Amino acid sequence: TCFGGSDATAIAHTLQDHPLAVCLDGSPGSYYLQEGSGSGLSKFHIFFEGGSFCGSHAECAQRAQGYLGSTAKDPPHKVLDDHPFFSTSQK
Repeated sequence: TCFGGSDATAIAHTLQDHPLAVCLDGSPGSYYLQEGSGSGLSKFHIFFEGGSFCGSHAECAQRAQGYLGSTAKDPPHKVLDDHPFFSTSQK
């Protein structure tokens, strides 16, 4: 299979070596990479959570406290099959 099953876990990669790639709270930017397997060995998923934009300094300060403005509480692994864009379900 390409993705899914018990190995459907993506691994977090931080951008700590890129000092300008930071979130609103100063935590390093990050993305999740899930490599393919079996017939999809040459395929992969990259998941990069977009943070949108802030309309004011107050909105940015509030957004910095949550997951759209910080990677500080991001887990080291993420199951992408739970996300509707990456689901391998045929439903």
